Amino acid sequence: MDRVLYWIWLTSKQIISPKKITSLLERFSTAEEIYRETEYMNIPNIGAREISALRDKSMFEANKIKDVSDKMGARIITFEDEDYPDKLKNIIPPPYILYVRGNIEGIDEILTIGVIGSRRYTPYGKMATLRLSSALAENGVVIISGLARGLDSVAAEGALRAGGRTIAVMGSGLDVMYPPENKELMEEIAGRGAVITEYPPGSAALSEHFPARNRIIAGLSNGVLVTEANRRSGTLITARQAMEYGRDLFAVPGNINEPNYEGSHRLIQQGAKLTATVNDILEEYPYAVREIPHYEDNTPDEPRSEPEPERREPASPEDMSGMELYKDLSETDKRIVSLLMKKSMNIDEMSRISEMSAGALNVRLTLLEMKKLIKRLPGGDYELQT
Repeated sequence: MDRVLYWIWLTSKQIISPKKITSLLERFSTAEEIYRETEYMNIPNIGAREISALRDKSMFEANKIKDVSDKMGARIITFEDEDYPDKLKNIIPPPYILYVRGNIEGIDEILTIGVIGSRRYTPYGKMATLRLSSALAENGVVIISGLARGLDSVAAEGALRAGGRTIAVMGSGLDVMYPPENKELMEEIAGRGAVITEYPPGSAALSEHFPARNRIIAGLSNGVLVTEANRRSGTLITARQAMEYGRDLFAVPGNINEPNYEGSHRLIQQGAKLTATVNDILEEYPYAVREIPHYEDNTPDEPRSEPEPERREPASPEDMSGMELYKDLSETDKRIVSLLMKKSMNIDEMSRISEMSAGALNVRLTLLEMKKLIKRLPGGDYELQT
């Protein structure tokens, strides 16, 4: 029998939690040994109900789960497989099975940062999350998030827009999208990174699944960045788990009068590193930072119903050939700089003239600002940094 079926049989029994599987594995070496056993007496956390479930040796459900996973193109990685992430082996309890769409190859050798925050976020929180996740991705960092509503989704989008790789951890089966509006985002993540879960196909997004999911986010991450959290935020659960697992913890400060940052400020008081720029994170991992090609968003804008204003032709990159400061920029960034050489302007005006989407411009402007080549003025316009 395929070894993976024993793990599916064991982990798909709802009453047998990962904590209880840990207790079983202290007595038995593998899921197959647990399956072949008939007596489960005197095992911590294993009572009469668990013993009854373990004595049910039917493989019908396990075979069904494997067939569904195969049809959706999902890999099943078990705790005893060679490609099971080492980063997850030492969290307590680990997920003993992973259903994966996409690619997690090399995840133990790559710098990973979990980026988490509020579901109901402030504009400042969104800006900080987009800027930092994009800049991290530009430097080859893999972003780990929860694919939830709010800043989890913003973090994934920022990484993808910057051409980076991101991994989303779900609290449901791979075929049960929650929240449903993230279906397209999930597909993009699976194509450019990976979507993973410990729950088999058909599993609903139950409230108790999300704290369990959060431990996987913390476990997969070398460090966790909190971009916004109030004092009762579920985000703080992941932050606490990160500290328990010995992961680095970073937090973005906010307005002291803003309730959405009470949790973030408390984390900083407790030892999280105050994070204002991407360098506050990258300087902790000088051995791991590398540049990767960035992804250009060539998605056309929505058709416009109003007449287009007359467009002015920006200076070409060739016109800037004598300016040493900009020689190493990408052609896209040179195009943005050439616009700002004429005058300061806002993102909407740049979008009209350049025919770039506002989303793509937002990412590039953020990164140019971080390089101190441009600056954002109080009214929202951008100009070259002098």
